[in-house]
Amino acid sequence: MNVPTRILIVLLALAPVWCAGCYTFPRIDPTGQHIFAPGSTVITPPTLGCGLFPRPAFVTPPDPLVCAPAMPPQAFAPNCPPPGMITQGPIMSQGPPLTAGPVIGQPIFPASGNQGAALTVTPEQVVAPIGGEVVMVATLGRGDGSVLGKAPVQWSLQQGSVGSIQTVGGADGTTTGKVSESQAVGATAMASSNDDRGTPNSEDDVQLQPGQHWISLRSEVEGASRATVSAAGATGWDGQSKTAVVYWIDAQWSLPSPAIANPGQPHTLTTVLSRPTTGAPIAGWLVRYEITGGSAAGFGPGRQGGAEIASDENGEASVQIFPSGQGGRTQVRILILRPGVNADEPSRLLIGEGATSVTWSAPGLDVQMTGPSQAGVGASARYVVEVSNPGSTTARKVVLTDILPPELTLLDSTPAHQVFGEENRWELGDISAGDSRTVEIQCRTQRRGDLNYCVKARSEGGLERESCVSTRIFAPSLGLDMTGPETATVGQQVQYRITISNTGTDTLRNVLMNDVFTPGWIHAQGETSPMAVPLGDLAPGDVKRIGLTFVVQQPGKHCHTLEVIAGDGQKETRQACVVASQAVLKPSVKVEITGPQTMKTGESGVYRLQINNTGDTALTNLQVTHEYGLALTPVQATNGHRQSPQGGALNWTLPQLPAGGSTFFEAELKATRAQDPVLHRLSVTTDQQVQDAASLTARITAPPAPAPVTPAPAPTQPEPLGPVSGELKVTIADFGDPVKVNAKKAIIYHLELFNDRNVTDREVQLAIELPPGLKFEELGGPARFQRLDGNTILLAPIREMRAQERMTGFRVEATATEIGQFTVKATVRSQRSPQGVVAEQETTAVAQ
Repeated sequence: MNVPTRILIVLLALAPVWCAGCYTFPRIDPTGQHIFAPGSTVITPPTLGCGLFPRPAFVTPPDPLVCAPAMPPQAFAPNCPPPGMITQGPIMSQGPPLTAGPVIGQPIFPASGNQGAALTVTPEQVVAPIGGEVVMVATLGRGDGSVLGKAPVQWSLQQGSVGSIQTVGGADGTTTGKVSESQAVGATAMASSNDDRGTPNSEDDVQLQPGQHWISLRSEVEGASRATVSAAGATGWDGQSKTAVVYWIDAQWSLPSPAIANPGQPHTLTTVLSRPTTGAPIAGWLVRYEITGGSAAGFGPGRQGGAEIASDENGEASVQIFPSGQGGRTQVRILILRPGVNADEPSRLLIGEGATSVTWSAPGLDVQMTGPSQAGVGASARYVVEVSNPGSTTARKVVLTDILPPELTLLDSTPAHQVFGEENRWELGDISAGDSRTVEIQCRTQRRGDLNYCVKARSEGGLERESCVSTRIFAPSLGLDMTGPETATVGQQVQYRITISNTGTDTLRNVLMNDVFTPGWIHAQGETSPMAVPLGDLAPGDVKRIGLTFVVQQPGKHCHTLEVIAGDGQKETRQACVVASQAVLKPSVKVEITGPQTMKTGESGVYRLQINNTGDTALTNLQVTHEYGLALTPVQATNGHRQSPQGGALNWTLPQLPAGGSTFFEAELKATRAQDPVLHRLSVTTDQQVQDAASLTARITAPPAPAPVTPAPAPTQPEPLGPVSGELKVTIADFGDPVKVNAKKAIIYHLELFNDRNVTDREVQLAIELPPGLKFEELGGPARFQRLDGNTILLAPIREMRAQERMTGFRVEATATEIGQFTVKATVRSQRSPQGVVAEQETTAVAQ
């Protein structure tokens, strides 16, 4: 039962008898947290002595006063319950009125010269017990937020009204105040005030805001008080008066208490209505019962959701509520409705409401089954059944049964099952109220199809419940394989090779790859977890190869879970982990020298000296030396160079080179005399005690003689006296792997040639073959581009490579046009290696 209902019941139950001169009531707690507050309230009736009738409530009012022009209306918070109380149900008591908070910072205008105010009165309609008191408040406000103060207002009770005006706010006994029992005059307030109503108790004070005026009404008999407030300053002729109605009642009631009932039988709910003044029963009023929730039940044999019952000559309104047979609690709402007395009253007047409940003491039975929505042929399928008792007593001899679909074979169950013909049975015994039993059923799928697997639970007394799960059995055709390393070091790239295939006869539509990876490593291209890659359709027999690369950031175990889902629901999942350790930092340096290998005296050539930090830590105090002999003289060189005092060498000092970093120096040298061979040697030393050196062999020839004499052939490198040993070598490495499809950033391939023989080799030609899916973009390096043959890049032949000569700086740039794993092949052929020497490099292309 809610607070307003409890207040009304107690108030009516304590209604005073007529033979007292005044009555003392417990004071109502206005907060609603308790029924009563400390102290009491004294109510004085309009009659004195026993059996006297109230004085007439209506007196012919005098001519209305002339009102000042009204101000514009103001929006304000009402200080009484809002209109519509008749349909809401609570009843006003003689407790302290509700008041609105102060209006802060709003302009207040005197009535003179301010038109356009709106007149409102609150409450507009309310139900109250006889002997109580209702406070009404009139407000003059404007739409711009201002209020109209010091505006004359007039209150009057319409003819036929019961009760009288009790108190007038702000009365001074001369120009404002109570004119008669049915008429009063006053003026709206200019400032906020607190009217203590002549009592020391602050809780029955009336809080008044600017632009407001108030009165209170009281009646000792049933009926309606229609109070009209008028203000000449209000907007419009029809807006200069407003009417509010108070319906006074003499009634109390007793609602049915919450009950515990047998779920197999109906239960009767009875509400009793009576007059608190005389104790006489009230006949002909309506009591409406409504089911609001809880266990299934209804009124009457038809189990309706609501019923209206008229009170009989004993003031009783009874209804039978029928249960559904299950245990539980049914919530019931109860409304008290008084039929309209006069033609100008509502046909039904809601005077109160409450609630009760009926608890059906009985066992209950519920079954919930879960299982896979799909599974492949030959796969295991696990179904879980939970049988519970939501009732209030024990369910006896519970049995669970099933009939297995032909697409399934039962392998095992917990607890163990018994077989009776085509039926499997589990004896679960007694299940206490609120308890449950769980059955796990392990099956294997046999063939394709859509099945509906159902189980049924029964108990003593005829309770029966069923639950089903639908599963689609398909022939699996989605293949997934993933390989990759199991260990790594911090900073290292970890690459997984993924193969996705369609082994069936139907196209797999809308294939999607998802990957979820743990913290501690990141995706090489910056993708975040979870990562989704749409792969499109996969035709029968199709295979997609994809590379997935991570960069380890922290030591420890790092895992990722790869899931591939097809549009028909097929799903394959793989998980892989690496154990990462802290990398041991190793310094390393690599140098390369490139430049012209043939010069004539008087000519100049530029030599490029490349320094690469190939280690995983920074290098410091790098001492770079380029030795070239006395047949060359420096013309210019990169800033910071120092020339050797003896000549024939240039030196640089590089303070630091970060891990993975590279830099270069250049020197332009002029040939001053013929010499063959000329040995260029590039060396570097560091504080980390790592060093490297590279060399390049060149020759300087003299200009042709002026006489048309055929010069002697240039000296050649002498052939070794012993057998030829060694071989021609080619290496290829990529940078930027994996590469994103259709991205602007290209992948770069670096190539190196090395004549590891003890003799000179000639007509050395390099070819680079790009597979479909990679597109050639640019070529760089010492050799000239000859032609592009399909996807093969052919370089111009190198006339000669001396023994142990190394050529570096070959660079090929390419972009990816499709996802996959690709192999780039480099082939070098020469006079001594006509069959060719091959080197390969794997490259992975991924989606953007």
